[in-house]
Amino acid sequence: MLAIDKSPTFCAGDSVVVHVTGAKSYQWNDGTKQDSIIIKRAGEYIVTGTSGTGCTSTLAFTASHYDATEYTIHTDRDGVTNDNIPLHLWSEVAAGSEYYWDFDDGKTDQGNDITHIFDITRDGYYDVKLRVVNDHGCIQNVTKRIWITQSKVPNVFTPNGDGKNDVFMKNWKIQVYNRNGILIYEGKDGWDGTRNGKPVSNDTYFFVVYYSTGTGTKTNTGFVTVIR
Repeated sequence: MLAIDKSPTFCAGDSVVVHVTGAKSYQWNDGTKQDSIIIKRAGEYIVTGTSGTGCTSTLAFTASHYDATEYTIHTDRDGVTNDNIPLHLWSEVAAGSEYYWDFDDGKTDQGNDITHIFDITRDGYYDVKLRVVNDHGCIQNVTKRIWITQSKVPNVFTPNGDGKNDVFMKNWKIQVYNRNGILIYEGKDGWDGTRNGKPVSNDTYFFVVYYSTGTGTKTNTGFVTVIR
């Protein structure tokens, strides 16, 4: 009588090796003739065994995936700003599951329900990744994009060469205008308080900050005062 050595249940995207006993030679429905088969897809499998005297026996069984939770990343908002407000993140609760987070900023964490503060120094987004290992050892990876918004901009700028606050809005695309509406700086390297290589006078300047969102580029505007 034919028998298999284990339950043919496995993780989606994985495989399981099933051995059969009870005969001298074997023929699987996919043409395999060994006493084992590597199963990568869920479905019906049939093996026919032949004894040393020529008697045959057939065994049919179903290979299936473990029941799996569809994990997603939930957040209390879809963007973060540079005001140090923690982002709340969580996912579906499943007994025995382990949760591993990668925040795309060089930091990681573990747990189902957590908070994280991003040290925001640039425009763009973070692709937050979650890796969940359930109680069967099955792995699921999910990602959520968190957009970066500039909401807190310095209103005083001191480009005096002391190494503190010498560059305005580095790593953000900005435009800076003087009182006459003349564009004196545009770029992402940060404004160093000069125009055409010469220091500007102590005064108040108008700026436009550009930042990316899931629906396109948006802007913030404001004024910054240069003090040396």
